[in-house]
Amino acid sequence: MELWTDRCIDTIEGFFHKGFNHGFTVKVYSSRDRFEAGSPCWFVGWSTENRVHLLSPLIWEDQSCEPAAGDPFASFRIVLHEVVHVFHLQYRDAAALDSTMRWFSEGLAEYVSGRTDLDSLEISEQIKAEKYPTDFKTLYDQKNFYTWSGLLVGFIDHKYGRDMLHKILEMDNSDQFLELLETRETDLFSQWNRVLKAQNELSQH
Repeated sequence: MELWTDRCIDTIEGFFHKGFNHGFTVKVYSSRDRFEAGSPCWFVGWSTENRVHLLSPLIWEDQSCEPAAGDPFASFRIVLHEVVHVFHLQYRDAAALDSTMRWFSEGLAEYVSGRTDLDSLEISEQIKAEKYPTDFKTLYDQKNFYTWSGLLVGFIDHKYGRDMLHKILEMDNSDQFLELLETRETDLFSQWNRVLKAQNELSQH
């Protein structure tokens, strides 16, 4: 796990071109009862600004329904997802982070960990049918909320730049976020939807 943790740090600091504010630890649990007794089978990790709590990947096949079980690369990306949360929380305290920014918190973790390719076939079909999120409410209602959020963060990164992601790290709520981008919710999603459709059409050829 130490090797994975070092690799996570390198990946995140390379992505943001800035370091963690302080150190953190990774606590690995040898059983679900010790990790989070009674937690849902998909739940294998959670983070604070100081620590990643992780159900040992060695027992995911027996004690979780995580699809990454048994796949070292996919398992690493989940650990990376959790370490991105640590990085985010070191720049914006969890107590100050409004629930309206959950899309950014989870989307950033998915985007940086490269997990936006998950559910790609299902996402593609939704885009073809124009059943993509059109505002924050419909984003939160999506079954594939994590993946959609990661795609939205990717759109913001490409349209507004990495420096903008740095600034969004410190936002408390979505109103502040929209003010920072100098846009309206409807306009943001409309632009993103057009890009989604164009990219999806290109991928079909």
